[in-house]
Amino acid sequence: MKALRLGTVPAVALAAWLASAPVAAQVPADAVALSFVPYAAAFSLETRQSELVDPLVFVLAPHAPPGTGLLGIAHLPGIRNARMTDDPMQPALDANGKPLGFDLQHWFAATGVAELGGDPGGRDRVTARFTNLIANGRYSLFLSHGPGFAPLDGGGRANSFTAAPDGTGAIAVISPAPLAHGATLQLVFHSDRTDHAQQRGEIGIYAHVQLTATIP
Repeated sequence: MKALRLGTVPAVALAAWLASAPVAAQVPADAVALSFVPYAAAFSLETRQSELVDPLVFVLAPHAPPGTGLLGIAHLPGIRNARMTDDPMQPALDANGKPLGFDLQHWFAATGVAELGGDPGGRDRVTARFTNLIANGRYSLFLSHGPGFAPLDGGGRANSFTAAPDGTGAIAVISPAPLAHGATLQLVFHSDRTDHAQQRGEIGIYAHVQLTATIP
């Protein structure tokens, strides 16, 4: 697992960390290569957090009071948002303190690349490949632009897949419209192993964004 072990993380250090992610190689001339990075890192940079913090995954913190954490997610006492500088062997929890079945090392180790290319009819085709996902985990690709989000395929019927036992995964999705500059692809892990069609599921409880990539 890759982590910056700093008390405070300036934006320039975060940007350098994000820029070191793998890039897809040998893409067709008319395609765009995208790299997925941990959502915790991208979120921390965008919201100017002082640490690399995950708003959707939690860890034990015996003296932590109940409260409303990042993204307005209410959590029970005795837990807090996970940080990428935490002990990687700590079990990952949901906002109710329920174990998700893996540790932080496995959560933050995921990587992915994608190719973005045109499709007949003015649509966009996204072909993505991932490694180090949660073994046999259920995932969906969503598109976020501003405060809104939607399944990448538009209807929530062809944007999901199950990771292999070795943590690899791949999916090809055709977006119903060209993907806008600055929009982000979100790889959502469903801890309830259930697709939620046009919804991601309850964030921090059943839905946890693991990786994200920005459309150039």
